[in-house]
Amino acid sequence: MTVEAALTLVSVMVVVGLVLAGLATAAARIAVIDAAGAAARAAAAGRQLPSGGARITITETGARITAVATMNAPLNAVSATAVVICEPEGQ
Repeated sequence: MTVEAALTLVSVMVVVGLVLAGLATAAARIAVIDAAGAAARAAAAGRQLPSGGARITITETGARITAVATMNAPLNAVSATAVVICEPEGQ
């Protein structure tokens, strides 16, 4: 194997690794968006919901419930925020 072939092989492996890490980060982003939305809806209904691997913070301000979900991904940490406005009771 020549030096050029060895460098080409290493370069291809690095590019494939970065592509896979990017795909895993995109999948984590989708999962964290779903987790934030589900947590906000569950909090509005008064239920607990498993986090599914994401760290979830629920904040209630008046009729507004905010859920922030954060998850570590291969390239960086990803987070998403979901807000639910609760209807007044008896409506």
